[in-house]
Amino acid sequence: MLKLNSIANYQLRWTTLRNFNFLNGENSNGLIPRIENTENFSSFNKKEIQSALKTIKYYILPAKPGRDFKETEIYNRAYSFFKQFWSETFKDLKSEREFNYADEFRKQDALSLLMKGEEVVGLVFLNYYNRFCLSTFDHSYFNDYPDESLFALKRERKQNLMTQQHFSISKRFRNGFSGINFAATIVGLSLKVAKLWDSPCFVVAREDVASKHIVKNFGFQQIGPSTKMHNVPVSIMGCDESKEYHKQDVNFCIDYLWKKRIDLTK
Repeated sequence: MLKLNSIANYQLRWTTLRNFNFLNGENSNGLIPRIENTENFSSFNKKEIQSALKTIKYYILPAKPGRDFKETEIYNRAYSFFKQFWSETFKDLKSEREFNYADEFRKQDALSLLMKGEEVVGLVFLNYYNRFCLSTFDHSYFNDYPDESLFALKRERKQNLMTQQHFSISKRFRNGFSGINFAATIVGLSLKVAKLWDSPCFVVAREDVASKHIVKNFGFQQIGPSTKMHNVPVSIMGCDESKEYHKQDVNFCIDYLWKKRIDLTK
C-alpha cells in the first residue's frame, strides 16, 4: 500500500508538498482542462441533477477493442474527440513533441467516457501497470517522471499501479450542465475503477493554474519534485485510498453514474 505520509516526509527534502493543480487556464485546452468556477456547484438540487443525469451515460471503454467489439460508433466518437482536443491543446502549448494520436489512443488500457446523447462530454485514459514487471518502468510514459517520483512508485507495495492520463473535458461542458460538475465527476468515477482494480492511482497535474481543490479533495498528494512537460510545469500526484469529494452533489453524480455504468471492457 502506498504510504503517502512516509512519502511526504521523504519528498520534503526535495519540494514543498503542493495541492494538485488540476484544471487549466481559460480557453486553453491544456494537459488538464478546467471548468470556470467550481463554486458554481455548491448548491445541491437533487431533483434537477437527477433529471439531467438521465441524459448522461458513463462508459468504461477498451482503448484497443477485441475482434468481437461491436460498439464502434461510440469508440470512433471518443477517438475523434480525443484527436481534435489534443491537437488544439498541443498547438496552444506550442509543444514540439511528435505525437501520433492513433498510437497514443490505442496503447492505453481503457478509458472513462462521459456522453450526452451522441456528444462526448469528457474522457480520461486509464492504464494499469504491474510493478513487478521489468518493462513497467521502462515504459515511455514514465520517461518524464522525476527520479524521486519513480522511487516512490517502485516502493509501492501493491502489485498494480493505475494512471489517469489525457484528462479532457469538452469546452461546452466545462461550466457544467444542470448543476453537474463533470470534471470532478469523471475523476471520481475513474477512482472507482482504480478501487475495482485494487490499485493506487497516479496522475500528472499542471502547476500553472489556480484551480486546485478537485483532486486535492479526493485525497491526492504530490510525490517528488515538480517537472516540466509540453512546456508547462507539472506535478506527479498519487492517491492510495480516495475519499469522498467535499460536495455532496458531486458524490451523488458519481454514485448515480457508477451504478448505471456500461462496462465494455468485459
